[in-house]
Amino acid sequence: MKRKRLSLIKRLHIALDVAEAFEYLHQNIDPPIVHCDIKPRNILLDDDYNLVAHVRDFGLAKITQSEAFKKSHPEPESSSLAIKGTIGYVPPVVSSLLLNTNCLRMATYFGTNFSTHNVTTKYSFLFGSKYGAGSEVSIEGDIYSYGVLLLEMFTGRRPTESFNDGVANLVNYVRKAYPNDLQGILDATAAYSRETYNQHDIIHTLIHPIFRLALACCKDSPRQRMKMHSVVEELNAIKKACAVHMAFSVRLSLS
Repeated sequence: MKRKRLSLIKRLHIALDVAEAFEYLHQNIDPPIVHCDIKPRNILLDDDYNLVAHVRDFGLAKITQSEAFKKSHPEPESSSLAIKGTIGYVPPVVSSLLLNTNCLRMATYFGTNFSTHNVTTKYSFLFGSKYGAGSEVSIEGDIYSYGVLLLEMFTGRRPTESFNDGVANLVNYVRKAYPNDLQGILDATAAYSRETYNQHDIIHTLIHPIFRLALACCKDSPRQRMKMHSVVEELNAIKKACAVHMAFSVRLSLS
C-alpha cells in the first residue's frame, strides 16, 4: 500500500489531537493516568479524509497519584518504580533500565561474557551519555515521549536511527539544527502549498514553533518539561496563526 503524504498542517492537527488526549489523561481526570508507551504505532488515524488521531494500547498505563495526594503523602511509593516504554521514546534514565534488563536476559541465555557494559558501549549511539539509573513512572515521562513523537513526525527520522557527526539521538539531532537549520532536517515528504506559504513564512509560523515546543518537552530535567495543557495551548496558537496567515494569503491572491 502506498504511504500517504501528510502536509505540515495535517501533521500539526494530528499533534494537537494527541496532545489533547494526553492533557485529558494527565490533568482532567483524578487520579491521572500515565500511558508509558507513546510512539507512532500507538497513534491511530480514523480515516483518509479527516485523519483524527486517537491514542491506543494502554497495556503499560499506570494510574498515578494526584499532586494533592503526593503533598499530603510525601513517602515515595515503591510500586511506582517500573521498567516501561519503548527505547528511543522514553526518557534517558528509563531507557537505561530497559537496556540493562534486556542485557541481563541475554546474559542468562548467552553466558556471562554478554555484559551490559559491552552492549551500552556498542549501542551508545542510540542513547547518549546521560542514561543512568531507574526512574519513577511519571507524567513527565509521557511528556518526553510526546516530544520525541513530535520530532519524528516533522523530521521523518526514527529516534533509534544512527546519526552522523557524533550525534547521539533524535533529540540531539534536532537540538544541533535548532534554530538556524530547521529546514535542513524537515521531513522531505512533508508537503505545503508554496502558493500559500513562502519559505520564510512556513519556518516562522509553523516549523520553528513546533520544534521549539518539541524540544521543550524533551528537556533532560523532568521538572523543566512543559505541562501538557501548555503544549495544547501552544499548538492551538500555532494552528490559529497558520489559519490567519492562510486566510490573509488567499485574500491577497484574490485582490
